[in-house]
Amino acid sequence: MRAGNLNRQISIRTPSTWTRSTDGGVVQVWTTVLDTVWADRQPISGKELFTQDARWSEVTTKFILRYSSLVTSKCIVIDLGDSSAEYEIAAVIDIRDEGRGLEILAHKRE
Repeated sequence: MRAGNLNRQISIRTPSTWTRSTDGGVVQVWTTVLDTVWADRQPISGKELFTQDARWSEVTTKFILRYSSLVTSKCIVIDLGDSSAEYEIAAVIDIRDEGRGLEILAHKRE
């Protein structure tokens, strides 16, 4: 991992509690695990999905960042440079099992 490639600022959040909104719905509350960290963002693939009455796209992205044991597949990634785009983490991989870098595979639905 080269530090010069870590050119995107991201935030990692984990689910903490559930609460009720003013209209009675259930809302997930997120706690920030890593506030602002530098990462390399690489789009991997994209696809469009159709149903009878809806159409959406899903983009798979790889984030590479320095290692942190706080990042799990239950967390989400917020890309702070892309209008705070939210990515659901599919996998967290310790690069070469050295505890030096993480590779995160995540999905963004639009």
